[in-house]
Amino acid sequence: MRIISFLSIVFLSFVVSAQTDFGLWTGIETSVPLNKKVEFGLEGQLRWDNNVSSLEKMFAAVGTEFRLDKHVRTVLNYRLSGESYSPIYPTKTKTHRFTWDVNLRELNELFTDKSPLEVTVRLRWTNEHEVNERVNNYIRGRLELAYDVADGDITPYVSCEWFYHINDQIHYTATEVLTYNSINKVRLKFGSNFKLDDHHGLKLFMNYQRGIPDNDADIILGVGYKYEFNRILD
Repeated sequence: MRIISFLSIVFLSFVVSAQTDFGLWTGIETSVPLNKKVEFGLEGQLRWDNNVSSLEKMFAAVGTEFRLDKHVRTVLNYRLSGESYSPIYPTKTKTHRFTWDVNLRELNELFTDKSPLEVTVRLRWTNEHEVNERVNNYIRGRLELAYDVADGDITPYVSCEWFYHINDQIHYTATEVLTYNSINKVRLKFGSNFKLDDHHGLKLFMNYQRGIPDNDADIILGVGYKYEFNRILD
């Protein structure tokens, strides 16, 4: 818990130092465990930016999680988004995103048997594109520390994530096309999950994310609701 408190202070120091825009993300999701190894999920989200004055994006996503063992899970996900070209021209354009996650969970148990602190590492590959536009491929890595409070009913956490953009920059010369990969965004996240009962849960979080090298910073408040169904098969 002390580690999470320390990282939260670091997070707040970033927030105070460089705020350029404030956003709000609201979402609703549900999950259906098919059996002990496979879980199906649906999610919808609305995202506002420009100090919560305009709707930046809306999306619906569907995904399936496979639990390979206690510590390793993989997730396949598809997301359809509607995005604004600009605040002045609110016309929406559709984007398609395919995601593959590899989650290494509860890594703390490799070193100690009983600990309320949970360490998770996630590697994510994303492929996102729209019609007649360049495809954006990312490799994202995230480290998360969560602390179990009240037998899992309250779980505060902090995480740090970096975004590695494949072909982030393209330069044309007289004889060839040169492409460069780079980390173009870093995101810090502080939040908590609240389990209301066996089916209902709430999520509250705050993101601080900064672009590289332009240093555009965003602070995002997030709130979400989740409903979990009972397992369908034994």
